[in-house]
Amino acid sequence: MVLLDIMMPGMDGYEVCRILKVDPRTQDVPVIFLTAKAEVEDERMGLELGAVDYLTKPISPPIALARVRNHLLLKASADFLRDQNELWRGRSPAVPRRSSPSRT
Repeated sequence: MVLLDIMMPGMDGYEVCRILKVDPRTQDVPVIFLTAKAEVEDERMGLELGAVDYLTKPISPPIALARVRNHLLLKASADFLRDQNELWRGRSPAVPRRSSPSRT
């Protein structure tokens, strides 16, 4: 997970998010913007770029912690489902499926 401010020297957080989301190695890393920019347009842009959440300063530590925890759980669940899907798809068609016992 990346907690990212928008206003940074050199490169703003929007650009960092763009770079993360186009790189296959980092595109699935959850990004949460944590910033003083509270305009609706700023939040819209951050979420459209791929951030999973957008928190404005000053933050409430219990709320920020809950959101981080929730997004980490969502990421873990998504990763688990992706891995299970890949295992399922990787199953050889030659492997026989277990049939249900027939009822007579």
